[in-house]
Amino acid sequence: MGKAADRPVRQERGAEERYPAPGVSSPPEARPDPDAQTPPAPEPVPQDLPEPLTLPEQGEGAGKDGG
Repeated sequence: MGKAADRPVRQERGAEERYPAPGVSSPPEARPDPDAQTPPAPEPVPQDLPEPLTLPEQGEGAGKDGG
């Protein structure tokens, strides 16, 4: 009868503190790469592009009567 009181109280999942695995520090994306070069500048957007194509608008009642 007293065995239930001897067990440690189970905490909610995620309530305990979490630690990284042994030998793991911070994730690689959190540390800057000392050997990385600065990325190239993005190419300029061309200004002589034509207007984008648009679909013609549907006429009144098109597809509404169901057949």
